[in-house]
Amino acid sequence: MSYYKELKILGFRGFSQEGKIEFAIPNEKEEGSGLTILMGENNSGKTSILEALRMIDIAKSNGNQIEISEGKRNRINGSSVKITLITEEEEEIVLTTEDDSPSAKLKFEKEKMNKNNIYALKSKREMSTFDYTSNGPLSKKQIREYSLDRDSHSNRVREMFWSRLKDIEKKNKKKEYSELIDAIIGKKLEWVLEVNDAEQNYIKYKINEKENHNSEGIGDGIINVFFLAEKLFESEKGDLIVIDEPELSLHPSLQKNVLKKLLKFSKDRQIIISTHSPYFIDSKAIINGAKLIRIVKEEEGIECYSLNNVEIFKKSTENFSNPHILGLVAKEIFFSGDKIILVEGQEDVVYYKKIFDTFINVNTENDLKEKTEKVKNFLFGWGCGGAENARNMLEMFREFGYKKIFCILDGDKKDKMEELKKEYPEYRFTTISKDDIRDKKGKLKKKEIEIIFGIFNSEKDENKRRRLEALGSKEGLLKENGDFKNNESKKEMKELILCMYDYFFEKQ
Repeated sequence: MSYYKELKILGFRGFSQEGKIEFAIPNEKEEGSGLTILMGENNSGKTSILEALRMIDIAKSNGNQIEISEGKRNRINGSSVKITLITEEEEEIVLTTEDDSPSAKLKFEKEKMNKNNIYALKSKREMSTFDYTSNGPLSKKQIREYSLDRDSHSNRVREMFWSRLKDIEKKNKKKEYSELIDAIIGKKLEWVLEVNDAEQNYIKYKINEKENHNSEGIGDGIINVFFLAEKLFESEKGDLIVIDEPELSLHPSLQKNVLKKLLKFSKDRQIIISTHSPYFIDSKAIINGAKLIRIVKEEEGIECYSLNNVEIFKKSTENFSNPHILGLVAKEIFFSGDKIILVEGQEDVVYYKKIFDTFINVNTENDLKEKTEKVKNFLFGWGCGGAENARNMLEMFREFGYKKIFCILDGDKKDKMEELKKEYPEYRFTTISKDDIRDKKGKLKKKEIEIIFGIFNSEKDENKRRRLEALGSKEGLLKENGDFKNNESKKEMKELILCMYDYFFEKQ
């Protein structure tokens, strides 16, 4: 079995320069091994990548040719387009336009080369309430027009989704397809294909024993599940499935169920998704071979950054002392913009947020208040799990192409700060003046101290007692409850906020 390993895009939509995307290759043993996850801000280029694959899909269904509209041809590149899909054997499928023409032709390096099916699902998913479609095949012209304007998949294009479901029913596979839908929804959903007196086809859903309705009354989330399930169900081993935003209109519990199916199917299929949801980032899948790719629109064009050093990811996810490091909240690392504040731990995040809120909510000069509000948004997750784990997080930031990271360490980590400065000169590092963000008492509790005295000394020694109580204590910048100790600590935090603001917004 041969899979697609790489996609190159030049001149299509935002790709004024050639962009390269390496896909995950299924190992046919482990779940998630064939899953490629595209992340990035809106309008960063994620959909352009999926659309490029879809263009190849449409051309294959239309006599190896397609017209690419002027709006999708990048003028900076002279309006010519070249999309290249490369297999594991280095064989190429190339879609190119001729000169400044919208006509694009699909060329195969070898006529007998691997041509695995591509199943593409756009983010705009609509299910018509009624459908006049016959069950006969469409003309090539109808297929081409349909493919350009609506969702498509290779080898079997129908004018309406109803016809696809009719095909499943004719093949006596409705039960299997319904089981896939039920597994995602988490309960049984009964549906039938009906024809009304006007000979219109429609889907009837059974809500309960007394209530039925057609697709006009069904929620967008359930419609999304029908489309997702159909793509997975129709695919076969070795196929490529492309899904734009699988999370559309889905409750988090259903997003988790969709992910389970994507992981299962990507064991022996290639699945490429674009997403804004942290629920589709699975640590085990990444360790098994899934690809995480961050798409960024920069001045020079669209850049694609991949996490290649899986070991650093593994070290963070298997840090059992700090299991929250890449938990759901912290997974914003994969969806953040280029500005991030990194602190040592979970407690630091809580106290820095409190500091920011103090400057925002208390009587503060307007300029400082506005700057604090902006800076607060960049505080990352639950910290990096201690200064020793900062290197792993910074390495991930670097691989994902993050440009501005401001790392704050405690005052007793000056040596560590100097090490990190040398390793990551592109980022900014500082330490606070005290050994911790807040005052901390010794870790030994009163009962533990009494036991120690009972063992070593029959008489109480207040001096020893105080020394024991002080074990593990630290002087912090704030009081134990997070309030400022004095004007000096408040002044230091104010200067730190202004320093971060200058780094993020003003000084280059």
